[in-house]
Amino acid sequence: MSQPSEPFALDWDAVRLGLRRAIGGLASGADAAVVDDLVQEACVRFLRVSRRETVREPDALLATLARRTWYDHLRRTVRTRERFQDLGDRELDVAGPAPAWEAALGDPAERLALVVQEIFTRRRASACLDLLQHFLAATSWQNLATRQGVAYTALRKRWSRCLAVARTELAADTELSRWLD
Repeated sequence: MSQPSEPFALDWDAVRLGLRRAIGGLASGADAAVVDDLVQEACVRFLRVSRRETVREPDALLATLARRTWYDHLRRTVRTRERFQDLGDRELDVAGPAPAWEAALGDPAERLALVVQEIFTRRRASACLDLLQHFLAATSWQNLATRQGVAYTALRKRWSRCLAVARTELAADTELSRWLD
């Protein structure tokens, strides 16, 4: 596989400066260390894109990468805050599934969960869908087995049968499998 040729000389100082301006504009009240980390993350993304394909519009790419990096940072911040929030009396309640229209499709684990939920919904595999939703709420199979009062191995065997359904559907539907790439 040959390396794509670049139509312009890459000036990393200009790339960093452009990203710092774009991210700094989005994160107007953010800490300087956070902005530096986000600029570095966006630079790595820029490098990966420039190695994968020819960059024709570097300014547009910089703006897009800055925006996506900032949104990913916001998602991570919200998730972290939600994970460490005190549950209080709701500790035993099982959370419902995340809505399929949620914009947080950046995380591969979330994309996988959404695709598998879609498969179970299409195939009307309600037992598998319920098992997946309970697992996502419990965060581990051992925790779920304890909550449901079943053996860990029995729970994993049920999940293995559900995954066979998902694999069959993914093999047949290339549209869904593109979400996992």
